[in-house]
Amino acid sequence: MHNRIRRAAAVAFAASALALVAACGDGAADAKDAKPRDETSAASEPASEPLSTREAEKALLTDSDLPKGWKRDPELVIDGSEEAAPEDLLAKTADATCRPLVDLFNTGRIDADYKANAQAVFLKGKSMLTQDVSAYSPDQAERAMTALGKAIDECGTFNSRYGGGKAKVTTKTLKVDKTGDETLGLSLKVAYGDMVVDAEYGVVRDGANITNVQNNWVDDRGIEAFKKGLAKAAENLRTAQG
Repeated sequence: MHNRIRRAAAVAFAASALALVAACGDGAADAKDAKPRDETSAASEPASEPLSTREAEKALLTDSDLPKGWKRDPELVIDGSEEAAPEDLLAKTADATCRPLVDLFNTGRIDADYKANAQAVFLKGKSMLTQDVSAYSPDQAERAMTALGKAIDECGTFNSRYGGGKAKVTTKTLKVDKTGDETLGLSLKVAYGDMVVDAEYGVVRDGANITNVQNNWVDDRGIEAFKKGLAKAAENLRTAQG
């Protein structure tokens, strides 16, 4: 039971709190915020080393990095996929191209084969901001970002299962500030029954390491915390690499 409660950060929390939006509207980012994904190449830069678990933990945000009112809940994590019931997870799509989006929603990561990982969950009212820091080999990190970029470009809408029934997943590019070696932004909407879960993501790769900041909300989008958190997360990721 305790593990199921900790799973709340990514999906169970979203299913209960974000269910309040029902079918009342589109909480995803406005279309005017969307543009082709923004990324930069680090081909000319030396490859970095993957972070250790301790270094990944040092790259996590703290309460003071976010606007007033946001507090970290140390009992919550994003990824609880090993303990979660199937209805609490977005089912894998048959199209392998779209699977990085499913993995991102379920675990907070875009590649399951990580060398080190740390996660943090911050709450304010019914809204939630999460961060994942994952370490890979340099080539693996680049491939994972390429796969996610392809999924954003090609998986605008696909069908899945969530909450015990059929679900429709809609993905759009999201404008985020460019930082690190590569930056990707996306909004993701999961509609199931008469309920909707909205999430925004900013994913930054710096060498062999990737951080993802996720924004979930009900009545307060928390865009200030999302932007501030993403900028600080990218800074922390680079600093943690020494």
